[in-house]
Amino acid sequence: MSQVSYVLYFGWGGDPYMGCDGTSFSSPLVASLAALIRSKTPSLTPAQVAAQIVATGDVVAFDQPIGPRINAYRALHDPVALSVTDPTPAAIRLEGAWPNPFSAATTVAFELAASARVNLAIYGIDGRRVRLLVDAMLPAGRHAIRWDGLANNGHRMPSGVYFATLESDRFQATRKLVLTP
Repeated sequence: MSQVSYVLYFGWGGDPYMGCDGTSFSSPLVASLAALIRSKTPSLTPAQVAAQIVATGDVVAFDQPIGPRINAYRALHDPVALSVTDPTPAAIRLEGAWPNPFSAATTVAFELAASARVNLAIYGIDGRRVRLLVDAMLPAGRHAIRWDGLANNGHRMPSGVYFATLESDRFQATRKLVLTP
């Protein structure tokens, strides 16, 4: 189909793939990357391939993240952890936040199986870091960190969508937070 057809029939201007999002766009990309990983290392199980894709992905701190953005170069060139059987690392688990939505403060909880250096930060919808909550070596166990809705400079953040991003070594997870008036 030509661009003229897309404009006439669908009302799209320019490139028919201009949205470049959603499962219709992302599924073939992830499947292709999985095939490339399996072609490079055919002995990997499907769970190990999924673990490699997740472990080498890039953090997405905005736009309703549900996991990392795939990074084909890293997935193909970083060492493969052959002992991995689950794509979600058991060493760290990011739980939800409560209350969420919130107006005054919320608490973000996570659990560490062993002591680790962690970074917990709040990002705005534009991807800029608003507040650094934790950047330290923490002992094993459950941790609950409170965010009072303030930025690093002490000013109250406007109501809107924010993201709590937990990072440690090769682990990255994000939870959406909604600050209400």
